[in-house]
Amino acid sequence: MCISVKKNEIFDYAVIGAKCKLKNKVKVQHAAKIWPNKTIAEKTKVKGSIVWGEQRSNVLFRQNGISMRAHVDAHPIFITQLASAYSSLHEKGSHILIGFDNHPLSQALGSLFTQCLHMYGMHTNVYEGGYLPAFRYILSHKQYRGGVFVTVNEHDEVVIDIHDEQGFPIDCTMERAIEQRMEHEHHMSAMQMGEAMKQKENDEMYIRALRQAISFSSPERWKVVFASSPLLKHIIERTLLLFAVDVVWTKERDDEHIRKLIEQEQAQFAIVFDYSGERFRMFDGQGVVLTKEEMISLHVLTSLLFSETKKVAVPAWAPSALHTLAERLHGEMIYVKDTRRDLLLAHHEPFHFYLDGLYACIQLLHLLAIERCSLRAIVSSIPTIHLSCRDVHCSWDERAAVMRKLLEESYDKHVDFTDGMKVYHEDGAWTLILPKVDEPTLTIYSQAANAQKAKEYTKYYIKKIRQYQNV
Repeated sequence: MCISVKKNEIFDYAVIGAKCKLKNKVKVQHAAKIWPNKTIAEKTKVKGSIVWGEQRSNVLFRQNGISMRAHVDAHPIFITQLASAYSSLHEKGSHILIGFDNHPLSQALGSLFTQCLHMYGMHTNVYEGGYLPAFRYILSHKQYRGGVFVTVNEHDEVVIDIHDEQGFPIDCTMERAIEQRMEHEHHMSAMQMGEAMKQKENDEMYIRALRQAISFSSPERWKVVFASSPLLKHIIERTLLLFAVDVVWTKERDDEHIRKLIEQEQAQFAIVFDYSGERFRMFDGQGVVLTKEEMISLHVLTSLLFSETKKVAVPAWAPSALHTLAERLHGEMIYVKDTRRDLLLAHHEPFHFYLDGLYACIQLLHLLAIERCSLRAIVSSIPTIHLSCRDVHCSWDERAAVMRKLLEESYDKHVDFTDGMKVYHEDGAWTLILPKVDEPTLTIYSQAANAQKAKEYTKYYIKKIRQYQNV
């Protein structure tokens, strides 16, 4: 038996706390509990206890795995449910690699996840380094069935990043399978307990492979500023020591602090890592932050210069001007979806400039040793790019209708659907409307012959989106 309230379903013995808000078509199952002052997203199925903050979307996986607010949403009950669902997709006795940074909450949640896997018959090993690109490399070169990496990022969010046996972020099929299985209970057996391996994984395998993959020498001694968590300091210094690079390390990420260090140390450039080491920002020798377009340009340049495949995969928003650069280097540029999995799958190399700050640093030093000039001089030699980018809010329930109307309006234009909707204009410009996976947002990219024209195209589509939202 259940009762229906404004299209919501609330089953027997369910408890809903004071001042809770349930959006449309929420299902609160038998004996479930929702704590006070919670807002439950549309079409959410509530099972067990909800101790989240304001809202938890029915979509579990985001662009970079599962993310939740530390000390608010990162609850032990959720971790046990996730570990149960994840283990149900593997055979008992499978070996899973677990990694986490040195934040106390990451370690606590990672350890809890590990113990839960043991209860469901999984064997585990721990990667002690905390550097996500190295974690991925180990997964792809050893006999693990998958990996789970837990970190607390700079926004005070817990991120649980699940990878497959090849070291790639899991695909949509496995994401949906985990989401569905979290709604069901899975039985465990004390007779089939898993255990932790005694010999833990570390950074050495990754460091050796990186040194073997890149070989160059320079008459001068390089100096690079690195900003990272203390846990990543070891792999940074250990790796760069092999390339005769002086590391100036700091845990402060403030832009002004980085600029002063570059000037004070007369460094060639600086790299500021996120907490996992996968994402990073780069400063040139004058302390100027490289733009998103400049970073993707360097990715194309180094990939085609130092790769044997002569192909480089870029996201759909990458400027068309980079085709000129690719042709100059006798290579080919291909567009893929702007996800880590798609970029890594299309790369066919063990290391990736765009998703590995240490590898990017070494390849840039390699490039500087060949060109014998500054990083800014190299960036300035890349074809001029005029790209405009803006976000516009678009609610989940309006998104499909808005995109359909935009497509109908573009019936007489060439449209590409590699990722989102890319409309080519008669003057050679284009506009990409790219829905964000984890936010009610559309990102508008426009490329044109000049910056003003690119902004005009972006403004035009933002105006159209807002118009269609009000229809």
